[in-house]
Amino acid sequence: YLGLHQLLTEPPSGASNKSGSGKPVFVTTPGITGTSTTLSGLTQVHQMDKDLTVQELVSWTAPTLPTGLPITGYSIQYKIKGSGMTYLNVTVGAGTTQRDITGLQSSTEYRIIVATRTVLGTGPYCCGNLNRVVVTTIPDQVGMVNLTKGTENGSPTLLISWNTVPSGGREEITYTVWYSASSGTETEPPSGASNETLITGTSTTLSGLSQGTEYYIWVAAVSSVGPGPYSTRVSETTFEASNASAPTNVMASSLSGQVGIIVSWTAPTLPTGLSITGYSIQHKIPITGYSIQYKIRGMSDSTYLNVTVGAGTTQRD
Repeated sequence: YLGLHQLLTEPPSGASNKSGSGKPVFVTTPGITGTSTTLSGLTQVHQMDKDLTVQELVSWTAPTLPTGLPITGYSIQYKIKGSGMTYLNVTVGAGTTQRDITGLQSSTEYRIIVATRTVLGTGPYCCGNLNRVVVTTIPDQVGMVNLTKGTENGSPTLLISWNTVPSGGREEITYTVWYSASSGTETEPPSGASNETLITGTSTTLSGLSQGTEYYIWVAAVSSVGPGPYSTRVSETTFEASNASAPTNVMASSLSGQVGIIVSWTAPTLPTGLSITGYSIQHKIPITGYSIQYKIRGMSDSTYLNVTVGAGTTQRD
């Protein structure tokens, strides 16, 4: 008989034997034991592939096998944590100890196990029932981003809004908005771009911007795992003037046969792209003075005495 994992063309020196006739019989032992692959600090490289699906880069440490027994590859199995689904399987050759797993759901916990493959079969999966590696995928990509330009207190503003990214039922998703006057790329802001972080809703207003300047915007969903991919770049040019100028030629006249007045004015000229949405008209009745009446308290038959004061004061001796 043969020593464990040895594939020989003739028996080794000192091998036991039973006499008889016939040719040598060669036996391949079943799967490897005691050579489990080690998932050492699973490397989480979160990214989106060209089809915009979430993927994880899984890495591991190769085991030490008996002399003469080469590794032919690895088997990687994965499934959503806590689900009743069966493990899905991908394989990789012997020349690497990492593998992209693609097409995963965003913001979802996955269990991952890895086993070594040799000519003898597939070894045990790392790392046992209680110690399977669990990774959480990044949030999904932010979809449509909308921009609305405006003004506030003399400065241009940009209102940015976007669609909600699902959290997978795990935790709150926040958002980061990046903005710059430099164009960056379609899917990534340039170095040095400004940002607003920890936005819990699906909109924010940028203020203190430069007038008449084109700004480029990217939005990313963020979880405890890290940020998801940036949204596709959008841009908008701010208004050149902050506040509308006042109307001119304001005139008022009495309405014929009615208690009332008619007011007219000339509309101001605004910068290109800034339209008038309405007017605010204020009016009041002027105070011409005050009348103060007084009498001795309790004297029902006495009449009030009266004094007056002009509109320029609010007191009287």
